[in-house]
Amino acid sequence: MVTLKNQASISEAANKIGVSIDTIRRWHKKGLIKAHRDARNNRSFDLKELSRVQAKYTETAEIKPFKQLKNCKKNGFRSIELFAGAGGLALGLENAGFSHELLVEFDKDAAETLHLNRPHWKILCQDVRQGSFRNLLGHSKMGV
Repeated sequence: MVTLKNQASISEAANKIGVSIDTIRRWHKKGLIKAHRDARNNRSFDLKELSRVQAKYTETAEIKPFKQLKNCKKNGFRSIELFAGAGGLALGLENAGFSHELLVEFDKDAAETLHLNRPHWKILCQDVRQGSFRNLLGHSKMGV
């Protein structure tokens, strides 16, 4: 197959990026990489496109760290979280300035993870149907 100097066949593309031909096909099918079809229906990849995909989808890509947004100042809001899981929502609320009154999680492993990661949170490992939350809600600033 003859390719233009700024184009690569699917096998050349796979070699350049360091992935299998099947991976290139999957990426193309999912729309993660663009290709052009020639008269014989063969895929042809732009070299700039290959560089972009390599930087974005392969392990050799430079990993850009996520920026975690935190409000160090408490905002005065308090929360009760039922079905807390491993605390993803609670962590986000804490980062937004909320104070947690209580987290409830039925799964003992998830509750243990919460205790390990945030020992200062009040965490109950129980079924929410067993608990009474009226005393927490009666005098809170949550407006309930």
